[in-house]
Amino acid sequence: MEDTTTPRLHPLLTIAAISVAVFAAVAIGTLAGFLPGFPPGAAEVKHAAAKAPARPGTGTPKDAAPPAPASPHR
Repeated sequence: MEDTTTPRLHPLLTIAAISVAVFAAVAIGTLAGFLPGFPPGAAEVKHAAAKAPARPGTGTPKDAAPPAPASPHR
């Protein structure tokens, strides 16, 4: 009788291949817009920060020196 065993992948290699495929599918879904971005709600936080008024005292002082003029190009 002849021993006919089919070659099989090692179980860890199978698990690694599945996890790479799942990670790629999630990345493609996120880039395509099917899944929300990470972290959730980041867009709302950015928009809220853009709409919020500046806090007093965080801008440039009124007595600050104006920027130096640019040197002429020759």
